[in-house]
Amino acid sequence: MTDTPAGLGLPPIYQVGYVVNDADATAAALDPIFGPFHVFESDMEVVYDGTPTRAHLKIAMGHSGDLEMEYIEVVAGDSPHKEWLDQHGECVMHVAMKVDDVDGTCDRLADHGYRLRWRGDIPGTDIVYAYVQAADDDGGHYLELTQGF
Repeated sequence: MTDTPAGLGLPPIYQVGYVVNDADATAAALDPIFGPFHVFESDMEVVYDGTPTRAHLKIAMGHSGDLEMEYIEVVAGDSPHKEWLDQHGECVMHVAMKVDDVDGTCDRLADHGYRLRWRGDIPGTDIVYAYVQAADDDGGHYLELTQGF
């Protein structure tokens, strides 16, 4: 069994990410709790399981105090979000932590059974992100690592 995130020396969680079928409807329903929401679309070039690919996501961002709530709708393309939604339905997919070195953290987590699934950056910025996934026998949960926020 892999170590817990705290045992891995990771910083506190700043975001909880859900996959949903309809980001607009989810934002409207949850606005009284986590709103106001910022809803936007992102057509991105990423590396998914080692292969460059494109994905188009619609994302609704809200907050509960300092905790960011992210609701992700897959508009087009392949992604771990689509895979998770297909396997588990609408639910929590990942938690995110801000790190100083995404690639180094991914390498370190690989020693604890986490596999790099998704990596990208935001063009024109220093922002880099990656999703690593725990082994199936550890629940297959995802951690999102972000650098440059």
